[in-house]
Amino acid sequence: MGRVLRATRAFAPGDLVLREAPLLVFVDDDGGHDLVAKALKLSEEERLKLLDMYHLRPGDDPRFAIASYVTEKIEKKVRSVVSSRASESAYRFAFEAISVAKFNAHDFTTASDQSLSGLFPLASLACHSCDANCTFTTMSPSGVISYYAARRISEGDSISILYDGRNAGMPTLQRWKLMAKGRDFMCQCLRCTGPDAMSGIKCHRCQEGVSMPTFPRLLPSTRELPTIADATWLCDTCGCAPEPSMLAKQLTEVSDLTTQLLNVVGSNR
Repeated sequence: MGRVLRATRAFAPGDLVLREAPLLVFVDDDGGHDLVAKALKLSEEERLKLLDMYHLRPGDDPRFAIASYVTEKIEKKVRSVVSSRASESAYRFAFEAISVAKFNAHDFTTASDQSLSGLFPLASLACHSCDANCTFTTMSPSGVISYYAARRISEGDSISILYDGRNAGMPTLQRWKLMAKGRDFMCQCLRCTGPDAMSGIKCHRCQEGVSMPTFPRLLPSTRELPTIADATWLCDTCGCAPEPSMLAKQLTEVSDLTTQLLNVVGSNR
């Protein structure tokens, strides 16, 4: 784990934990033009804060193979923003600024209809967790990001947020795939490393419980995503593992039903 935010005192649910003004607010649907133009106007001190946030540099490989397209998207934006005759330093700065935004930007709520994002150096140090101890909002007349305690936080605890609430109800493997593909990381919170209730199936040994998969913790060198075959399955009632052929049959049925459901939803749109 790299640098993280830690609570310097205890917080009760609902307490304000952090409030920070943006270093930069930019239009996020113009291919990177507004972002780079505003980044170039930052002071030297502000640029250091910008580039201190997590990002890839030209030539860096993302940790996860599935995130390789991220580098391609960054390079495409840089080519549209920076002239082919630009210096190497200009290309590098544009690449790093766009990379910073890719991994750290928050949607920014204003009265305007523009699609805006903000960069917050301190707030960016908060960990992601699928069971986060803070909620956050950028809906503020003063244009700041605010973190509020979602539950009791003790002094010394790391501060965590859920990067994208739309993924909260997904099974672990789906959440991991979206995290790795979009932000080049994999969450290792208690929810991700514990039994995955969203992938549970009926236990055919005791007929009462639910068999759930638990995935192994990832090594720092891991570049490929785990699969369902890597999981250990146990029933939450009898503690037994499912019989392999029955498990395979149940997983096939789940996959078929999911496909049918998605087809129905798609046809009704």
